[in-house]
Amino acid sequence: PGFEQTLPLRLQAYERITLFLERINPSNMLLRLHLSGMSAREMQSIILSDIRDEYQHNIAQQIYVSYTAWATVKKMKDETLGMINNAVQGLPENASSVDLSRVILTHFAKLEMENPYDIALGIVKRDIQQLF
Repeated sequence: PGFEQTLPLRLQAYERITLFLERINPSNMLLRLHLSGMSAREMQSIILSDIRDEYQHNIAQQIYVSYTAWATVKKMKDETLGMINNAVQGLPENASSVDLSRVILTHFAKLEMENPYDIALGIVKRDIQQLF
């Protein structure tokens, strides 16, 4: 198939990975997955499961996007999983989901560079622009 036939599939793939990056951005993810009264460990489990499920659901998109775009998605997924696990390890056993959210959001507030999720989205957007 020619470029005209694959363009809609490629654009849809870029849309899906953009949505994935937005959904795993902690500022969005914590609001979406938070249930009051949940412990930090319960929330960790829900977040990790959600990220892995979403990633598996979108894994085929890599055939339609550039190597750079997919590597960015994979890196952000891995870094997000690591950040969630690190945040929980620093909390007491009886910590709440609110405590976990606070630690994660404080971590992002202290970053001296641009938000890594915004950087990742910028990489994906540059890739899309190269299609035209």
